Amino acid sequence: MKCSAEKKILIIFLTVIVLTFNSCLGLSMDIQLNSGGSGKLFIEYKISKMLGNIGSLDGNENWLTIPVGENDWRRTLARIDGASLSSFSMSETGQDNIIKVIVDYDNLKTLLMIIDPEGKYSSADIRNNSGQFNIVFKNSDLSRYNIDQNMIPLINSMFEGYNFSVSFIAPVNSRFSITNGEGRNLILPSSAQVVQSGRKTSFTVGMAYFFNTKDDIDLKFNW
Repeated sequence: MKCSAEKKILIIFLTVIVLTFNSCLGLSMDIQLNSGGSGKLFIEYKISKMLGNIGSLDGNENWLTIPVGENDWRRTLARIDGASLSSFSMSETGQDNIIKVIVDYDNLKTLLMIIDPEGKYSSADIRNNSGQFNIVFKNSDLSRYNIDQNMIPLINSMFEGYNFSVSFIAPVNSRFSITNGEGRNLILPSSAQVVQSGRKTSFTVGMAYFFNTKDDIDLKFNW
């Protein structure tokens, strides 16, 4: 049986969301680092109820790949040495589930295991009171899915109002940069917000930005 055009678009769109953002439509992540390497991770993310319903259907249990409930988080963190759940809350809007968690971590290795268990998209190094933390979004990984450029307006519309935000609070002044992974600065939309230096550096951009650039997106925090 052939899929309708509308169903094909939905399948491709959901696949991209799952592969790139683990089913999140909005994500805010604040990383607080102490001088010894321990710290707290503050996460707030939105999951569309539509995606949640799809994940509950028979045969689609793997659509949602991140913890949703408090017990999910406790089970997940129990498998990571040096990580513990400090706080959890969940609320609802008309279309989204909004989850807020605070996680304590003992060192940068633990932090990386929390945000990137497979070790593909993040790395960190700390020496004495200086170091580097980076996250890479590999848009080049999406090229094999041959996303129809005619879908971009639809994607932009569906992501309207949803942001990706990450901040880094270091024990000393830090610097933030965003490049394509080869050192070339990226052209950001006018709505993007960037704090490049200080004790707290940060980056906020609409989720649709990740679909409107073909470059890899490399976020680096140096302190």
